[in-house]
Amino acid sequence: MRNIAIERLDADRGAGMGHEMRRIYAEAYEKAPIAPYMDAEEFHAVLPEHFSKSGYTLMVARDAGVPVGFCYGYPESPEVWFGERLLPRIPDRIAATARLLALCELVVAPDHQRGGLGTALHDALIAATRPEFTSLHVIQDNVPAWSVYTRLGYEQVGVEPASAHMGLSGPVFDVLVLDTSGVADRPRGG
Repeated sequence: MRNIAIERLDADRGAGMGHEMRRIYAEAYEKAPIAPYMDAEEFHAVLPEHFSKSGYTLMVARDAGVPVGFCYGYPESPEVWFGERLLPRIPDRIAATARLLALCELVVAPDHQRGGLGTALHDALIAATRPEFTSLHVIQDNVPAWSVYTRLGYEQVGVEPASAHMGLSGPVFDVLVLDTSGVADRPRGG
């Protein structure tokens, strides 16, 4: 990995990064093998809702001061994150946790992909927030993302149509969970 600096930002400082986040998101999906479930403008429009979440944490990667990747999430209750349709199918120890990190986005600019930056951002977010479990939604057909999350140790706990959880029309998501109670303390390969 290049000499990249990763910085932690709270919601107030993160809100000032909205346009840069939109730029990176647009660049990352411009030539991606799969279309995102929302375009860059829609992504930018949901950011204020995410910034308003208590405990919101943003990790930003910079190369020579220029943002080239980001990862963010916030603490969420299993009831809200998994929803009443999926929650009964979630293993009890995950459904009962008080320390669930909802990982919302992990995006790296194309010229910085495949060098370990996504893993570094992911691990930095977990180290900063120290959840017991981390969960995310990934489009079922997103093979590159699936390969990263599988390598990181995520396991599928359910399937969620975009309409059921996010009020969006579109793809079907796999709901993944990682036991992160010890992740911040163990080294990872990139």
